[in-house]
Amino acid sequence: MIGARRLWTTACLTFVLSVVSVGCATRQVVQEDSANHRREVEASAYTLEGCQEKMDEMAGGQVQMTGHEQAVLVSVLNLGITPPYQCQGIIADTKQ
Repeated sequence: MIGARRLWTTACLTFVLSVVSVGCATRQVVQEDSANHRREVEASAYTLEGCQEKMDEMAGGQVQMTGHEQAVLVSVLNLGITPPYQCQGIIADTKQ
């Protein structure tokens, strides 16, 4: 009985940690940087091309990618639910 309880607790903890890591890894944001007259964009996707497309769609224009991170291990541990690429970019703010 104790073995079953421990297994259930471990399974629940693993599920909760997976959900939290998916939420953290799939951050998608467009943030105004009014001091520099631009918008900063962050997106997650399964490919670099997909990341670029998602950033362009979110910002409503052509975003210049300034960096990316590849989190393959997190993606594998979450059974491919979490996109492995996290990209950052900027776009000039046309509303000045």
